Amino acid sequence: MASTPYLYQYGIGGALLAVGLFYGWKAGFVGLEPGSKRRNLLIILGGLLFYMAFQAFLQFSAPDHSYQAPKPAPIPDPTEATTTTRGTGLDYGIMIGYFLAILAIGSYFGRHSKSTKDFFFGGQKFSWWFITMSLIATTIGSYSFVKYSRVAYSYGISSSQTYLNDWFWLPLFLFGWLPIIFFSRVVSIPEYFERRFGPGARATVTFLLLIYLIGYIGINLFTMGKALHFLLGWDIFTAAILVATISAIYVTAGGQTSVIVTDLFQGFMLLLTGAAIIFLGITALGGFSDFWANLVPEHRMAFTNFNTDPEYSSVGIFWQDAMANSAVFFFLNQGVMMRFLSTKSVNEGKKAALASMLILMPVAAVVVASGGWVGSAMNNAGMIPEGTRADSIFFVVSDILCSPGVFGLVMAALTAALMSTVDTLITAVSAIVVNDIWKPYVKKDEPDRYYLKIARYTAVGVTLLGVLLVPLFMSFGSIYSAHAAFTAAVTPPLVIALLLAMLWPRYTPAAATATVLGGFVLIILSVFNPSWVKPFSHGIPTEKVITAQVRVITDPGALEGIQLKEGEIALSQTTRKFLSANTAQELNLQVPGADGSESATPVIVSDQILTKSGGLAIALPATIQSPILGTKARLRLQRTKTLSGAKAYKFTRALFGLAVSLFIGIMVSLFTRPRPAAEIEGLTQATSRALVRKRYGKNIDPYRKPMKIQARVVIGQQDEYDEKTGALLLRLSPEARASLQVEPGDEILLADRRWWFGGLKSIYSVVSATPLEGSGATVEIGPGVQTVVAAKSEIVVLEALI
Repeated sequence: MASTPYLYQYGIGGALLAVGLFYGWKAGFVGLEPGSKRRNLLIILGGLLFYMAFQAFLQFSAPDHSYQAPKPAPIPDPTEATTTTRGTGLDYGIMIGYFLAILAIGSYFGRHSKSTKDFFFGGQKFSWWFITMSLIATTIGSYSFVKYSRVAYSYGISSSQTYLNDWFWLPLFLFGWLPIIFFSRVVSIPEYFERRFGPGARATVTFLLLIYLIGYIGINLFTMGKALHFLLGWDIFTAAILVATISAIYVTAGGQTSVIVTDLFQGFMLLLTGAAIIFLGITALGGFSDFWANLVPEHRMAFTNFNTDPEYSSVGIFWQDAMANSAVFFFLNQGVMMRFLSTKSVNEGKKAALASMLILMPVAAVVVASGGWVGSAMNNAGMIPEGTRADSIFFVVSDILCSPGVFGLVMAALTAALMSTVDTLITAVSAIVVNDIWKPYVKKDEPDRYYLKIARYTAVGVTLLGVLLVPLFMSFGSIYSAHAAFTAAVTPPLVIALLLAMLWPRYTPAAATATVLGGFVLIILSVFNPSWVKPFSHGIPTEKVITAQVRVITDPGALEGIQLKEGEIALSQTTRKFLSANTAQELNLQVPGADGSESATPVIVSDQILTKSGGLAIALPATIQSPILGTKARLRLQRTKTLSGAKAYKFTRALFGLAVSLFIGIMVSLFTRPRPAAEIEGLTQATSRALVRKRYGKNIDPYRKPMKIQARVVIGQQDEYDEKTGALLLRLSPEARASLQVEPGDEILLADRRWWFGGLKSIYSVVSATPLEGSGATVEIGPGVQTVVAAKSEIVVLEALI
C-alpha cells in the first residue's frame, strides 16, 4: 500500500520529534508562553507540517497525473566508448580556473589564522548563512551526484527521502546538543565523552572516529578519481593526488576559515550545476509538463516500496539514514560540530540548522538527483540509449545535455563536491589528533602556537594518508561495500551512546564503554550471522531474485563477434541494467530442466557486451547452452561467503545495531554506578542551562537576540592578546560597556559594519579589564586589527556574545 511507508516514517519519526519537544519543554526552550518558547514550538511544528504535506502530495496525488507512453531510444550509448576523453579546451579552462580560484580564495581568507581557535573554529565569528552554505557543501560529497542519480534513475523522486528526513532530529539538536557543545566549549566529540564519562570513553570514541573519518577521506578521493577518469580519461591516482594537494594547501594555510569561505563558493557552484542540469533536461524534453508526464507514475512518489526490494526500500532507508546517518551527521560528525561552533552565537547556530534542514536540504535533494530524474524522463521519451546502466546515468545525461563550457561547469561541481567534503574531514581529524591525542598523551600545557603547528602538520599527514588509501580502494572491487559495512557497524553504537549521555543522567561510564565496544562487536558478528538481523528486517528479502524471459544467443561469435571463456556469460545493456550486474560479478543462473526440476550454474559476467541484440538477451558458452534453449531463465546475484552477510540486510542492520546498543547501555547502567550529578552538570540536556549560568554568571536565554552597537574606532599602538587563550583583548569606553551590558572577561565580536561579509571581517574578542577613557561608544584597536575590520571606516560593530 502507498500509505504504509508514509505512515511508518511519520509515525516513528513523529514520536522522535515529540520526545525532543518534551525534553525541550523540560529545559525551558519550548512552551505555549509568548516569546521565544512559543516561537520555537511553532517553527518545529510548522516544518513538520510542511514536509508531511509535501510528501503526501508526491505519494498520493502525483502518480495520478497524466503519463506519456515510452518511446524507442535512437541515441547510441556514449559509455560504450572506453577511451573517450570528453571536454573541450573551454571545459579544461573552466576547471583549471576553478582550481586556481579556490586555492587563492582559501589561502587569502585564511591568512589571519593565528591560533587553534582560528584554525579549528574560524575565530567563532560567522553568521548563520555562511555556515548553512558550508553545511550543504559538506553534505554533498564527490560520490553524491553519481550515487543519488543512480537511485533517482531507478526509483525516481523517492531518492529525496534521504534528504527530507532530518527534521525529526531538530528538537533534540537545538534544545539539547547545540547548547551543550556551544557553552561547554568542547573542541571535539571525544572530549565531550571524557567530560561526561572519563578518559576510557574518550579513548574508545577517538579510535573509532579516526578510522571512520580517515576512511571517508580515502573514499572521497577514490570516487573523485574514478569520476575524472571516466569523464576526462585521467589516471585515477593522479586525479586523486591533484585534488588532495589543492585541498591540503588551503586547509593547512587557513584551517576552518579557509574551509568555510571556499565552501560558500563551492556550495553555490553545486547548486548552480544541479539547477543547470535539471533546467537543460526539462528544456530538452519540451518543458516541465513534458518532463513530469515522462516520469512513470511510481517514479513520482515520495516513498518507494516498503520492504520488497533489498537494494532500496523505504523502511531500510528510514532506519539506515533517518535514524542512524542523520544522527551521526548532526550529533557525531566532528566536521559538522566544528561548523556550528564557528558561529558567533548559539542563536546563529540555531538559524543555520533551521535553514539547512528546511530550505537547503530539499534543494540539495534536487541537486544530487537531477541527473537521475532527468535521465528517467529522457529514457521514457526515447532520448537515452537503451540499456543505459543506472550507475552511469549522471555521466550519460551530462554528456548529452552539456555544451562546451557547461560540461566544464559540471566537472568543476564534482570537484567542488569532493573538496568541500574532504576539507571538512581534514580539519575534523586535525582537531581530534591535537585535542584528543597530542594534548593529553604527547605534550601538555604547550603554548597555543605549538598546537597550531601540530594541527597544520596533521592536516598534511591526514591528506597524504587519504591519498595512500586510494590504491587500496582501487585494488579491491568490493572494498566500498566493506567500508559501508564497517561504517554501519561504527555509527549505531556511537549514536546510542551520545543520546543516552545527553538525555539520561543515570547512564554510567561503564555503560558508555560497553555500548560503543559491545555494539560494535555485535554488529560485526552479525555480518557473519545475518540471522541475527532477520527479526529486525521487516521482511526485506536477502537477495533480489529476478525472473524474466530472455533471448539466448546460441552463436555469439557469428552474431556478435565475441568469444566467451568457460564459465562466462555476456549480457546486453538492457539485461545488465535489469539485473544491476557489473563486469566480473558472480551470477547464479537458475533454469528449469526437461523434467521440471531446476539446476543452478554459477557464471561470471564478461566485460563483453551484446551490442546487436536488444532487449533482455544473454549469450552463453556452448557447455551450458543445451539445457535452457527456448526456456525461461532465472538469474540471481551470487553472494560470496565473505560479504554475503554484509550485503544481506545492509540497511536494516542499522536498526539491529541501534537496538542491541540501547539494550547494552540500559542493562549495564542498571548494574553500575553513575557519576555524581555535580560532576556532569551542564553535560546533559536537562542541565544544559547550567552551563550558561556557570559561564556568564547569570541566567539568560541562549536564543535571545544579542546586544549590538556601532562604535567609533580609536587607534592604539598595538593589539593586545590573551597569552593563554590567544583571544584579542579590547578596551571599551564606559558607554560602550553599558550599551552592550558586558563586563571585563565577557566575549564580544568586533566586526566590519558591512553585514554582507557574514562575519568574515570580524574578530572574536574579550573585554579588557582596562577601560578606555572618553565619551561615547568607542573601542581601541591596533593597526593590525584595523586592517581587518576598519580599513575603510572609522565605525565598527560590537556584538555581545552572551
